[in-house]
Amino acid sequence: MKVFVNNKVYVQNNDLAYFLKGVEGKSVPSSIFNKIFGDVFIVDGSNRNDFVEFTSPEEVEFFRNCDWIIDYDSFNAMSEEEIIEYATHINDERNRIAEEFNNLPVEERKDKYISTAIKLEVLDFQFESVRDFLWYKQGHIKIKLPIEIKTNDAEKVQKSESKLKRVLRNIIKF
Repeated sequence: MKVFVNNKVYVQNNDLAYFLKGVEGKSVPSSIFNKIFGDVFIVDGSNRNDFVEFTSPEEVEFFRNCDWIIDYDSFNAMSEEEIIEYATHINDERNRIAEEFNNLPVEERKDKYISTAIKLEVLDFQFESVRDFLWYKQGHIKIKLPIEIKTNDAEKVQKSESKLKRVLRNIIKF
């Protein structure tokens, strides 16, 4: 998952561990490689949901264009039904690609095997990320969000409460 806040982006270790498959064929800023591969660590259950901060405009823009990493704001705004529908779309796309590949002549399958396998792995990863977000939203798993997102969410709640108070005041006037 990626979280954009205050001209920064925070990306979960889980997504960074999967990074190379998701960015195949894309130009990646060297500063991102330095942050990901400069600190040697292994992603496991204890740090999978931790976030790494990226601050340069080039890094932020790069991750904005990584559509295989789910965006916190987009998914947080969705209902559970919308999230499930999104996951179903990913699964349908995965099945379409696999079926299309399986219907190719054997020689063509040999040529396209690696690129197709990578596409399928990325879709599988994205499906799991959507599933995990749904579980997070339902309270089944805990994810420690960057402190800045908590502050912004609190501000949004405070602003919405202020709007509600204004609406109530207007209703009471009548």
